[in-house]
Amino acid sequence: MRVSRLVAYGLFALATVIVVAMYARRLHDSPIYLAHDEVVFAVNAQSIASTGRDANGNWFPLYIHIGGNFWATPVNIYFSAGLFRFLPISEATIRLPSVIVGLLVVVLTYVVAERIFKSEWIAAVAAGLLALTPALFIHSRMGTDHLYPLPFILVWLCCLLAYLDGGDLRVLFAAVIFLGLGAYTYVGSLVTMPVYVVLTWITIALSGRKSLRPYAIALLGFTLPVVPLVAWFLTHPAQYAGHIAMYNLYDSASLTPLQGVRGLMSHSSLAARWNVYYGYFNPSFLFFAGDPSLINSTRYAGVFLLPIAVLLPAGAYYIVRSRPRAVSAPLLLGFLFSPLAGVVVGEPHRVNRALVMLPFAILLAAGGVEYLVAARASALRAAAVVMLCAAPVQFSSFYRDYMSAYRIRSAYWFEGNIRGAIDEIIDRDNDAATRTRSGEALTERTVYLSTTVPWIEWYWRLYLIKHAREDLLKRTVYFDPKQVNPLAMPERSLVLADVHDIPEPSLRNAGSSVRVTLVSGSNQDVEFVVLER
Repeated sequence: MRVSRLVAYGLFALATVIVVAMYARRLHDSPIYLAHDEVVFAVNAQSIASTGRDANGNWFPLYIHIGGNFWATPVNIYFSAGLFRFLPISEATIRLPSVIVGLLVVVLTYVVAERIFKSEWIAAVAAGLLALTPALFIHSRMGTDHLYPLPFILVWLCCLLAYLDGGDLRVLFAAVIFLGLGAYTYVGSLVTMPVYVVLTWITIALSGRKSLRPYAIALLGFTLPVVPLVAWFLTHPAQYAGHIAMYNLYDSASLTPLQGVRGLMSHSSLAARWNVYYGYFNPSFLFFAGDPSLINSTRYAGVFLLPIAVLLPAGAYYIVRSRPRAVSAPLLLGFLFSPLAGVVVGEPHRVNRALVMLPFAILLAAGGVEYLVAARASALRAAAVVMLCAAPVQFSSFYRDYMSAYRIRSAYWFEGNIRGAIDEIIDRDNDAATRTRSGEALTERTVYLSTTVPWIEWYWRLYLIKHAREDLLKRTVYFDPKQVNPLAMPERSLVLADVHDIPEPSLRNAGSSVRVTLVSGSNQDVEFVVLER
C-alpha cells in the first residue's frame, strides 16, 4: 500500500512538472508578439508597481481608464503589479501571471472534482483533461484578464458543495463572497457573477432547505464585496456609459438604463441573442475550429479536445442520474449559463467571453469517464481508455502547431512586428548616444511616431520601460502621415511609420540623406519603416 501511494505521488509530481513546463515554455515569443491588451495592462501594472498610480496618474484606482470607452478591471493589473515589484518587465513576465492563474484553475478543478466524485483518480483525470484543454492553454499564456474569473467561480463551487454536505452557513457566505470579488476580474463578470448568485439560490432550493436564512446570507455575501463597485460606478458615470457604448448595447446618450433594458428585451433583440447563445454550443466551435479570432484559437482545434465531445454528454447524463439535484444542478446549469456574457453583448463564438464554461464542461466530462469505466460492457470501458489516451495525442499535435506554424499565421492578429520597429529606433538612438560619449558633438534626436501604427503610444511606453529608456518620452512627437510627410522631417530625426504611410517610389527616391530600414513581420512581408535623417 505504501509503495502504491509513493508511486501515485511520484506520478502526480511528474505530471505537475510536465504541465508547468508546458505552460511556461517560450512565453516571450509564443504568441509571437504582444497583443495591445497585454501592453496596456502591463504599462498600467508597472506604473502602479513603481509609483502607486496608473498610467494616467490616478492613485490606486478601482478601475483603470485606458482611453475612450475602454476601462480595465483591476484584479489582473494589481496581480501583475505585485509581480513587477520583484521581476523586470518583459514579454515573459507580462504573461507569467496568467500562467499562474491557469495552473491555479487546474488545481482547483482537482479539488472540486475530488469533492464531487470522492475519487482521487477521477479528480486527477479532471485536472489533466482541463490542463490539456486548448482554450485554457491559450489564455493561460496571454497577459489579459479573460481567465481571471475562473478561480473565483471554482472556489464558489467548492464552497457551495461543502455547504451542501455540512450545512454550515459560514461556508455558504464564503462561497458568494468569492462571486462578489469575482465581479472585479473581467467586465463580463458583471453579468456572470449575479447569474451564479441566482444559481446559488436554485441550489439551495433543490437541497430542500426551506428557511429563508440561507437565501438572505447568499445575497448579503455577494452584496458586501460589490458595494465599492456600485459606489465607483455612481461616482464615475462615464464608465457605465463607456461600457454601454463599447459593446453597442444601446444609445446611452438618448436612452435611460430602463429604456435600454427594454430595448434589449425586445423580440428582435432576444431572437438575435438566442442565435448567439445557441452558437456557443455549436460542435464546430466547441470541438473542431474554435474561436474565429486567431488570438483566441489556432483554428486547428476547438475550445475542447475531441474526446470531450463524447465524455461531456455522457457525464451530464450520468451526473443527473446518479447525483442529488442540488449537486448536478450547479454543474449542468453552470455550464449552460457560461456564455451569457457573450450573449448580452451579442458576440458569437468568442470563447474569451465564455471561459467559465471550461471547468464546468471538464467536470461533467470527468463524470463521463467514471460512468464509462464503471460500465458493465467492456466496449464502454475500452472506449473510456481510448478517449483518455487520445486526449494527450491530440493535444501534442495542437501544441506543436501552437509553438510553430500558429505563431506565424497569427502574427497579424497581434498587431504585427511593432516590437522590431521600436527596437530599431532605440538601437539607433543608443548608437548616437555612444558616438556622443566618444567625442562627437551630436544634438539629441527627436523621435516621430506615426499615429496610424495601432496602439503605438502604449507599445512605445512599454518598450522604453523594458529597455530603461524612458528619457526618450520627452523627445517623442506623434504625427499624422496624412498631414505631415515623414520624408520631410527635420535633420537627425528618427521616424517610425507604417509601410502604407509612405509610397514605395518615395522610399526609393528618398536620397542618400535618409537612411531607410524596412521592418518585416514573421512572414517576411514589410510592415513598418524606420527612417533616420
